[in-house]
Amino acid sequence: DISDVECKRIMEGHSDMVYCVDWSQADGGGSFVLSSSADQTLRVWDVHTGQCYRVLEGHSGAVWCCSLSPEDGGRRWALSGSRDKTARIFDIESGECTSVLEGHHGSVYTCDWNSSGALALTGSADKTLRVWVAATGACAQVLEGHSAAVCCCSWSCAGDGARWVISGSDDETLRLWDLEEGQNYGVLEGHTGPVLSCMFSKSEGGKRWAVSGSWDKSLKIWDADSSLCTQTLSSHSAPVYGCGWSDADGGARWVVSGSYDESVRVWDVVSGACCAHLTGHSRWVRCCRWSQVDGGKRWIISGSRDKTLRLWELAWNDSALASSTPLDSPLRAQINLFKTQTHSAT
Repeated sequence: DISDVECKRIMEGHSDMVYCVDWSQADGGGSFVLSSSADQTLRVWDVHTGQCYRVLEGHSGAVWCCSLSPEDGGRRWALSGSRDKTARIFDIESGECTSVLEGHHGSVYTCDWNSSGALALTGSADKTLRVWVAATGACAQVLEGHSAAVCCCSWSCAGDGARWVISGSDDETLRLWDLEEGQNYGVLEGHTGPVLSCMFSKSEGGKRWAVSGSWDKSLKIWDADSSLCTQTLSSHSAPVYGCGWSDADGGARWVVSGSYDESVRVWDVVSGACCAHLTGHSRWVRCCRWSQVDGGKRWIISGSRDKTLRLWELAWNDSALASSTPLDSPLRAQINLFKTQTHSAT
């Protein structure tokens, strides 16, 4: 399905490992990228030039995670979490830190915005997640249930985007949370190592899918409504630290992953096939995200222990996409059921 892959740019500027990346999704594509690093800074990059045009400072420890808010009246906000046990909110335009979110008792490993940008979510080494009101910096909710550090989290964009959350932990599980009820409503089990990355899809029709990556070298696809694993993707030869859905094709068809095996991979989650193997980083790939642009091209950004970000351009065979089987089709469900029965029998 992928007709061509090219590394378009190598972005240099961080002085230590790049831990996390996120795209701006303004105007239907990724016009700029946010990154965070062990060098205690965040950087904002122009995708078209590959140049860093803003450095966000304030943390006193490694910045483990970052997330860009939806656009709000032309303004964008960066959310970050650090080894210094705080999360921060920055105004992208001015570079000013507008809020310091304090309350966690350990490193803040993961963060995300809800679909409106009104609420922020953080997860920590203290085994909890916290929900914050972005406008005031107040902690609105504390979610407890994991028995080890919370490594990753994601808001759902299906239905009520301020209600549903998924998290992954060193305890080898993922948990689904209903924030309206303030409780955990599902535990996703199957990984045999810490869950290092997770993300809800942006699929339409209210259906919620999730992907997770683990120390066990695999990714898993989950039906978040039934809490069932529908697919396990295995080709990486080392832990999977980054994963993300494509926004294209309904949002629940293509997945990107980054691994300590120094590679980025692209997956068709319907067939379970690895469609592309992107190499070039000289150390672990710690993070990756996907964006879409016009003209049949799609972009992936990855960050690495080698201190760089790489921008990848992928060209696709659109005729293959048009003939593909949707993830939530009855045929897909039958295939998964057959796989499950066959596995159980052996």
